[in-house]
Amino acid sequence: MVWRLVLAGLVVVSCLGFPEAPACAEKQDQPTLHVLNWKNYFPFDPDIPEEKGIYARSKVLQEFAARHGCRIEVDEVVNEIELRDRLLTMQGYYDVVVYSACDVQYLHKAGLLRSIPREQLAHLPQVAKAYLKVNSALNGLYFVPYLSGTTGIIYRRDLLDQPPVSWEDYFKPKASLQGRIGALDSAYSMFLCAFEHLGFGKLREDPSLLQQAADLLRGMERRQMWEVITSDHVYLEKLLGQGQIWMTIGYSGAAARMQRKWGAERIGYALPTEGAEIWGDGFIIPRGVRHPQLAYAFIDYMISPEVQYEAARNLLYIPANARAAEKISGGGLLPSGDPLLHIPLGMYPVLSRADITSSHMEGMWRDIVSKHHSHPPGQ
Repeated sequence: MVWRLVLAGLVVVSCLGFPEAPACAEKQDQPTLHVLNWKNYFPFDPDIPEEKGIYARSKVLQEFAARHGCRIEVDEVVNEIELRDRLLTMQGYYDVVVYSACDVQYLHKAGLLRSIPREQLAHLPQVAKAYLKVNSALNGLYFVPYLSGTTGIIYRRDLLDQPPVSWEDYFKPKASLQGRIGALDSAYSMFLCAFEHLGFGKLREDPSLLQQAADLLRGMERRQMWEVITSDHVYLEKLLGQGQIWMTIGYSGAAARMQRKWGAERIGYALPTEGAEIWGDGFIIPRGVRHPQLAYAFIDYMISPEVQYEAARNLLYIPANARAAEKISGGGLLPSGDPLLHIPLGMYPVLSRADITSSHMEGMWRDIVSKHHSHPPGQ
């Protein structure tokens, strides 16, 4: 509903219309940079308890705040629908938002983005040009790349009889896997995976194809194959580590972090042969931002080679900064055997992006999720 209202031209006043919206006031002598991001998607210290919050766990954020004499408040979400709803219903509140490249054209068309002056980003020339292509149709710079990765199958190598190699292994599993499978709470990722399994190719807004994909996903829910539906990879890591689930759809960096913790002999990651999702996230600045200069400085800081290297080293996703990527390539950060940061060349032709924005698809997915029996605490 919020989405349709914004497309119709309704502008919601900041700090109104969203549950528990933070107060707008701030100290005049110390500006507050408000950032919206995915959960645990800034470099963080895993030894600091999660309940302390991402700022307390992230030296990267603390260093920026110290340099610029500001405060940073980060709101975190776990699925794209919640992210967009917060962005749309709290216009004028967030200074910087981490967003998916596939949805940027929709936001630009709706007039919700502020153009970012290239001269404000000293490190922009170091960003690989391929990651900036999304801006080519926008007549300006509106999206600055951060990290990218793939969506595949994370699995317990030591518990499965055979490693998954196809989406058939996920969508038509053995009966013994009932209740031992996880799903991402992402309409776009789940429908794209279903499209690949059904042989439909690239995800697109075709009502008939979307319905068939929804039927496939509903079948998984009705047969009680899914133990959990969540995009909280900390929770998925816990379930995989404890053996409560044996495989799940998940992101490459999350799989790599699980490998780093549990070992490659225990955790595997597969990009199914039919094809898989490749995605990229980056920084956008919403229209009506209160601290544009601080927002520019933050984005430039986050794409610097030092911070990009730290983000890639910590989160194990592919950095947009070419210098950081070169350093990662020779860093030996991953267990041998699973090239999660370096996608095999043979896979590139069958990787695709979820380049649609579909309220119909999102509605079908929310209906499926609402019928599921188990969700992690707080979701």
